[in-house]
Amino acid sequence: AQYAKVTPILQQLGLAPWLLSVAWLAGPVSGLVVQPLVGQVSDRTHSESRFFPGKRRLWMWCGMLGLSLSSITMAFSPNIGLLLGDPDDPALLA
Repeated sequence: AQYAKVTPILQQLGLAPWLLSVAWLAGPVSGLVVQPLVGQVSDRTHSESRFFPGKRRLWMWCGMLGLSLSSITMAFSPNIGLLLGDPDDPALLA
């Protein structure tokens, strides 16, 4: 379902067909780089907080908040675009 929705949007934005594979490769490649770095930093984190005891609980909460905010932003992105000055053309939002 993700491929069916995002690929036409990327093409409509003017992305060259050969760059679509690069766009889809960006997520897994960034995961290969970012996940070990976050794991290394979280292993060195020691929280004595009452709310976030241990090594990873603070990181899990920050990840959850970031994921929630990005999901809400994506859900309302057409409205945010209109507020920021995008043209009110239904063909662009389809």
